[in-house]
Amino acid sequence: MVCGGGIWASSGLEMYSTPTGYELIVPTGNGQIDLARKDYANTLMRVTAGLNFDPECDAKLCKNFNPLNPSEACMASCKNLFMPRLAAGDKALKPATGDCDDKSYWECLAYMDYDLGASTPVKVELNDDYSLLVQAAKDGSVYLIDAKHLGTQYDRLQLVDICGTKTDPCRLGWAGMIVTKPIQTTVDGEPVVVIPTFMPITAILRV
Repeated sequence: MVCGGGIWASSGLEMYSTPTGYELIVPTGNGQIDLARKDYANTLMRVTAGLNFDPECDAKLCKNFNPLNPSEACMASCKNLFMPRLAAGDKALKPATGDCDDKSYWECLAYMDYDLGASTPVKVELNDDYSLLVQAAKDGSVYLIDAKHLGTQYDRLQLVDICGTKTDPCRLGWAGMIVTKPIQTTVDGEPVVVIPTFMPITAILRV
């Protein structure tokens, strides 16, 4: 967690048409999250025409930003920046190997190579001009995000168990989980997102 994360998602960036032009949704990899330094690791960034980026986070709520444990209020205030976090009631991100027992959620993402930017989101259009971004993550989870206000995280679901146990560790801590771009389809007229994993298992998320 030294500097901002790189951009390397194998499926590339996402580009969407909006009433004011086009926008890019850019997923980033491991590193440090620090708004003051403009380090945006493990995030989704909304980039507009001319490659302009302004996270549009509330300056007061983000004044004392803590890279190891950003405040929920600050993260939720950002219009053009999604910072992943655990949902209410989620268990801490603690691999069975014990590697993250002394680490915060953000430290664990970096230490275990769980970079969010390994996957690319898919945009799901719902009724009444309402849309979601569905972002799969390398820690085996999936995030539901407001596509117009990226700081709004509606939910986080752990689709795949974290790889390995203390007696049967994984050679790579993120093996068997998710590095992909979800595919959207419909079933009985309802949007369905299909998320492939490393193992011969496919998760289907109905939104």
